[in-house]
Formats: sequence, structure tokens, C-alpha cells
Amino acid sequence: MKKLITLIVMLLLTFNIQSQNKIYETDDFLIEYPANWTLLTETNTQALFAIKAPLTSDDDTFTENVNMITQSLKGMNIGLDEYIRLNKESIATIPNGEISLSKREKRTNQEYHILVFKGNMSNLDLKVRQLY
Repeated sequence: MKKLITLIVMLLLTFNIQSQNKIYETDDFLIEYPANWTLLTETNTQALFAIKAPLTSDDDTFTENVNMITQSLKGMNIGLDEYIRLNKESIATIPNGEISLSKREKRTNQEYHILVFKGNMSNLDLKVRQLY
């Protein structure tokens, strides 16, 4: 009986956590995000979408966000290693640009690379996490 009650409580918590999220889905991808964040499907950048966090205080001047940018490499004969190398070179040109994480991971037979860096962009000290 104790195991059953524990299981029911865990299921209720799972449903409660999931109900606090929203989902944005296209034919190509699905992303789940917190319900209090704002989805923008039309941006003035190359991003396919942006999801913006609410400001945390009156002094908050930057909206944390997640966005997706795609880039066609068709005909460029470029692999993931070369693409990462080029992006690292680009980060080196950012004022105070510093890479804090660069690692390869694999999930469900899909290999991808995580690159985390910080630097001063548009007069803001930002930390950026990119997945390739």
C-alpha cells in the first residue's frame, strides 16, 4: 500500500510539472518550455522562433531567451568538427570571449556538440549555450 501511495504521489507531481509547461511543435521539431515564458514565432532575426523568460525585477534589463537558428551547409562539404572549429574562431573575436565548455554527446544515436561561452556582446556580459 505504501508503494502505491508513493507511485500515485509521483504521478500527480509529474502531471502537475508537465501542466506548467507549453509545447511548440512544427513538422521538424518540438520544444517544451515554461508556461510563464513568451513564444515569438516571428522574429526580426534569423531565428525560427524565440522563447523569452519574464523579467525578474524592475532592474532586470535583459530577457533570457532560447532560440533556434538553422544554417544550410549544403554543398560546403563541412562536417561537425570543422563547423565547431569555425565557431570557436568566431567566439575568439568577441570581446572577453571565453569558452567554458566544449564537448560531444550522443543521445538516441544522434551525435551533437555543446559549446558554452561568455563574452561581451552589445555592451552586455552574456553567457551563451549552443547545441550543434
